Amino acid sequence: MEDFLVPTWNPSYSVGVDYIDVDFNIILNVLGVIELEIQNFKRPNVLENAKRFLVKHVCAHFKREETDMKRQSYPGFERHSNQHMDYLSNMGELLDAIGRGDLCSEILSAHADWWSDHVRGASRNFVEYLESDEKIAV
Repeated sequence: MEDFLVPTWNPSYSVGVDYIDVDFNIILNVLGVIELEIQNFKRPNVLENAKRFLVKHVCAHFKREETDMKRQSYPGFERHSNQHMDYLSNMGELLDAIGRGDLCSEILSAHADWWSDHVRGASRNFVEYLESDEKIAV
C-alpha cells in the first residue's frame, strides 16, 4: 500500500462551522484524486476536470469565508485575506504541474500542508472570534 501525501479529512480538522468543514473536506478529496491520478493513471481528462473543480471550489470557499468575515467585522480579516491571496498566487505552480502530469511530492505536500495549517490556524481563529462574540451557535 502506498503512502499518500494528501490526508483524508477527519473530525480533528473540524472547526465547527459547516461550510468551512465541508469545503476543506472537498478540497482535500480533490487533491487526493489528483494525487491518485498522477501516481497511477495520468488520465488527462480526469486531471483537467479535477484542476478546474479545484480552482472553482477554492475561489468559492475564499469568497464565502471572506464575505462572512466582513459581515461579522472580523478584526483578523486583512491578514486572513492576505493568506488567501498568497495561496492563489502560489496555486499556479500546482496547476502547471497537474497540467503536465508531473506533480512532484514536494508541491502536492506543500499545498496539502497549507490547507491543513490554514484551517487549523487561521480559520479556527475566525471561528473562535465568532464564538467569543456569540455571533454563531456552534
